[in-house]
Amino acid sequence: MIDIYQKNKIFLLKRQGFSNRKIALKLNLSKNTVNKYVNEMKQLMTLIEKETDKTEILRLQEKLVGTPKRKGVSVRRVFTGRLKERFYELIEEEEIKHQ
Repeated sequence: MIDIYQKNKIFLLKRQGFSNRKIALKLNLSKNTVNKYVNEMKQLMTLIEKETDKTEILRLQEKLVGTPKRKGVSVRRVFTGRLKERFYELIEEEEIKHQ
């Protein structure tokens, strides 16, 4: 995940005319990551330009320059129940074999 400095560096380089590919190479990031943040920037800038409510404009600006949000990651718990029991049985069998 990128930090706020990298996010704002992406925006700065994009405003300076760099392509997404050049930005990715320069910052050693994935092109998909750069595309994601550039698209987010364009979308938010469009919303800011169309908005008339000052409070909403401030909220959108804070979102634009704020800390990147990470998607929630679900954790699969596969190593439970019978699988866990069998794992430890096999370890015990190996220890007995090598004594």
